[in-house]
Amino acid sequence: MVTQSVLSLYDAALASVAYYRVPNSGCIRIAGEHRLDFLQRQTSNDVNLLTSDSAVLTVLTTPAGRIMDVLYLLPDLDTVLALTLPGVAADTTSFLYSRIFFMDKVELQDQSKFFVQVDLIGPCAESILDLLGFEGAPETNHICSSTLGTDQLLMLGYERSIGLGYRLIASTEAWNEVEKILTYSGTPIMDNETYHVLRVESGIPYVDHELTQDFTPLEIGLDTAVSGEKGCYTGQEVLARQMTYGKVIHNLCGIRLESEIEKGSRIWADGRKVGELTSVAYSPRYNWLGLAVINRRHNKTGSELLVGNTAEGGVPAKIVPLPFR
Repeated sequence: MVTQSVLSLYDAALASVAYYRVPNSGCIRIAGEHRLDFLQRQTSNDVNLLTSDSAVLTVLTTPAGRIMDVLYLLPDLDTVLALTLPGVAADTTSFLYSRIFFMDKVELQDQSKFFVQVDLIGPCAESILDLLGFEGAPETNHICSSTLGTDQLLMLGYERSIGLGYRLIASTEAWNEVEKILTYSGTPIMDNETYHVLRVESGIPYVDHELTQDFTPLEIGLDTAVSGEKGCYTGQEVLARQMTYGKVIHNLCGIRLESEIEKGSRIWADGRKVGELTSVAYSPRYNWLGLAVINRRHNKTGSELLVGNTAEGGVPAKIVPLPFR
């Protein structure tokens, strides 16, 4: 079920370090005098928390409070870099552009093609930061920079609810040199399959799996990306009710599966549909496992469920804490 290549990369990420080049990574540059006020009106977190060395994790939501995009906002001189979910930067840029009022002094540019984004994963990731000229590793939701030739590199310390390790942001011009350093150090590049296994093990949601318009950020565990004190933004009333009145009725859970079954399968308890299987992976350590969004009345650790298209004959499953251990 696991190829030797995947097993080798998996072991490297657990015992040492590997890097993952994020496919279709997105980056929007937001400039103009009103950029922070604009972002404050559009997304779920308090943009005023942004400082010269700290980032803000925030969510762009629909009027129903559902996830459109998850953004990491990074300060960059007199602009803001918004790192988007993979593959959605163009759509997010268009949407944000449609939200600019005629008096707003805001400029938007999808600059995804000018940057390479890489995740450094593993207990020895800090040794790679040293090779790239960083003076220590950034704390969670903080950034640090280094210079490679004439190019600046940025490093972000991930919020554990959304990513693994550290995110490196390099210009396309600097990437060739960065890649040489990674290759010279013996750091292997991780494929999509291995990354998928590791992020499911860690309970990390992903685009087109958990980070979709089917769910709110609070249902997916992105509580730190939602401010309960800031002013209005699209979807704010729905999320405020979920927080204030305990209306988060679904939660992201980890489940152990007795065998393989397709993502998107329904989850059943006592003959009733109680959730949806959003991710499936085969782990060298834990066998078949998955992530699921399940009604809170049935998401207690140890609860036994069935996963399948009908309530009869599904794959037996059990809820376990995240991350998997």
